[in-house]
Formats: sequence, C-alpha cells, structure tokens
Amino acid sequence: MPLSCFAGHGADLSDVDVPLSISADAPFAAAFTKVQIVAGAGKDADALTCDALR
Repeated sequence: MPLSCFAGHGADLSDVDVPLSISADAPFAAAFTKVQIVAGAGKDADALTCDALR
C-alpha cells in the first residue's frame, strides 16, 4: 500500500522514524517473515489500494 494513502487519510508521516514496532503489556510470541518497505512497491499489481483503508 502506498504511504501516500495514509497521508491522504490525514496521517502525519513527518515524525515517523520507526516503520514497524510491536509492543505488548504481557508476554507473547510472534513471528514475522518478509516484512519489507520497498520504494515504489505500491505500484505492484498485488499491492493494496488506498480504498483498503476504509
């Protein structure tokens, strides 16, 4: 999903310095694979569109 979608919905991206952060108030286990931020990937055929932010 293009970051411009978030900005278009009012998100202020000027202070974003950590693109992905997970926190919890209790112990938990999770696995994340292939998390990527790729320039221009919002134009890929399988990218989510801004309409997905409804």
